[in-house]
Amino acid sequence: MSFIGKKRKLITLLVVAAITACFLTTAAYADTSETNITKNIIIGGDFESGLDYWSEYSWYEDVSQFKVDKEVFRSGSASFLISSKSENDARIIQEIQVAPSAYYTVTAYIKTENVPASDADNYRVGATISIINTTFRSSSVCGDTDWTKVEFSFYTAKDMNSVQLCFTLGGYGSLNSGKAWFDDISVKRVYSKPSQCFVLESTKTDTSSGSGHWAGYPLSEEPDSIKWIAFAFAWFIVLAALAIAFAETGDISGNGKKTRRTFIFALVGAFLFRCVVAMFTPSFGPDIGLFKYWGWYASTDLFNMYSGELSFLDYPPLYMYALAPIGAIANALQDVMGGAITTLILKMPSILADIITSILLYKFAKRYLDSKWAMVIGLIYAANPATWINSAAWGQVDSFFTMLIVIEVMCLTNKKWAGAGIFFALMVLMKPHGIIFTPAIGLILLIELIRNKNWKPIVISVSSGILTLAALLLPFYIRTNFENPTWIVELYAGTIGQYNYATMNGFNFWAMLGFNITSAETVWHGLTFAQWGMIGIGFSIVLAIVFAVFGSRKNSKVKDALPSILSLVLIVSVFTFAHKMHERYMFAAMALALMAFIQCKDRWYLYLSMIFAAVVFANTYMIYNLYIMWTYCYPASGDIAVTIISTIEVISFVLLVITTVKVLIMNKISSPKSVLELNTNKTKGEADYDDAKNS
Repeated sequence: MSFIGKKRKLITLLVVAAITACFLTTAAYADTSETNITKNIIIGGDFESGLDYWSEYSWYEDVSQFKVDKEVFRSGSASFLISSKSENDARIIQEIQVAPSAYYTVTAYIKTENVPASDADNYRVGATISIINTTFRSSSVCGDTDWTKVEFSFYTAKDMNSVQLCFTLGGYGSLNSGKAWFDDISVKRVYSKPSQCFVLESTKTDTSSGSGHWAGYPLSEEPDSIKWIAFAFAWFIVLAALAIAFAETGDISGNGKKTRRTFIFALVGAFLFRCVVAMFTPSFGPDIGLFKYWGWYASTDLFNMYSGELSFLDYPPLYMYALAPIGAIANALQDVMGGAITTLILKMPSILADIITSILLYKFAKRYLDSKWAMVIGLIYAANPATWINSAAWGQVDSFFTMLIVIEVMCLTNKKWAGAGIFFALMVLMKPHGIIFTPAIGLILLIELIRNKNWKPIVISVSSGILTLAALLLPFYIRTNFENPTWIVELYAGTIGQYNYATMNGFNFWAMLGFNITSAETVWHGLTFAQWGMIGIGFSIVLAIVFAVFGSRKNSKVKDALPSILSLVLIVSVFTFAHKMHERYMFAAMALALMAFIQCKDRWYLYLSMIFAAVVFANTYMIYNLYIMWTYCYPASGDIAVTIISTIEVISFVLLVITTVKVLIMNKISSPKSVLELNTNKTKGEADYDDAKNS
């Protein structure tokens, strides 16, 4: 064979070898990739070998049974059954190892029997897939349903190496009963983003200590990370003492322009302080996680949010409008400063609402008092730890809701009927418990009708409110082609049906008696707590009617203050005696008490604002701190701290009734010394006190 022939043969062999090597390499990579995609990383998801890798959790003991069922199964010879004879949160849990910054899809087949769905009275979750320490969960399987495939996808945080998966019947704040079978569970890593994917936040926990464990939830590594906030309570005591001292000493000297500059300077400081707290203090993870997820979705397809694609959405539409412009920005910056900027952006609406409310109270006080009093009242709200622990630390939106209430009361006071209708609609579209204020607004309009025999205020308020509702809701209907005309009714029914307890961490009359986290269907003295709660709501309405009748008399000294006083009485009395109350539902009482003081000038409304702030702070801080320490830990019935805080709250309600009886029924005002001196020592340039007094 010639050299050329040998050379050609060698080249041919090399080419064939190269092609073969490429093929084998490609096949190897393809096989590795396929293996990674298809590998099931959960252990015992078919339950053929029992529960060696699973743990069980039940909110109420002796209510649910857990067992491997050898008679009912989808494949193989077994499935897992959770059977709850009454409403409960029952789950099986497995901790799985995951890669950081990776996508995973969980698949399970679920069969249910006699699992009630949500109705107008109760919000229920059926059988679902979820992750501990989050409110993220899959679609819910209820009723009598044959084997149904359920999927749940998530994206891990960059420092996350494990997650605890739950397969649950019932859920947090949404207990349920019946039977649920789970079978053929798999967890697979995927390499492209699923269409619906929950983004997990970093959770630094220590699960090695058996004692550092509560109800399936681990003790945080940094339980002391927010202890410094407790010192805010000491600061609040100092703030309250200074305000009371100012009220009683009669010191009203001061230049109006200098006072205004001081207020602006202090307000900027309050804003910057909140920004620091927002970025570097742990948030209430489930809430801020939901806002992040909702914000992302709102920024991409706002008007499709209530179509059913989201697995959990219990807020009315107004706050979705607020989240839409910031959602995309927040998610784009989620890796900047370890996510601190994203957290700040998500908390910004509430932080700004704090500042705006402080400015509104300042302007309101200048109308009835003087500039120095206005500064004091504005800063009482801005510097109050009960406000910024909610907005800047926890990350909740009660500040935003309170801002709307303050504007609503100002509209009613100024007889701006169109504004009253608009902001009442906004309140209801912000939070369902905005409906609590309906009697106050209705009574003010009724008084106008009886006093002036004029239907115009009612017509203007109602029509402007309806138009506002229509303008904000119609885009959602158009986007979904009116496929579900009753979605907004179902949303409110489901939301109001949540937290079906005598009280859900709202430290009130029922918590004082030791019934925190007690089912609302529990019978007490012949009635269920749900029935007692309705009686409490009825009592609150009757109380408001009585005060409205006396407060609208011709000789009443405080007719203008009726909107603020009635709203204050309603929110405090409903929180005290209604069922399903949550820890933050009395938040607005702080601002409303200040408004009542501004208009009535009775010292006890000022003092009550301090007491309400102390109660709200203590209630919020206790739940917030327990979450950071234990995640979803609720104080037990009879807890001494709960009893003390609840007792103070009930006493504050009694003081409010006594004060309001004195002011509205007895027509007696006990003003602090500095307010009394305004009559004789007014400084040029102060607010038109006499005009406000005589109006």
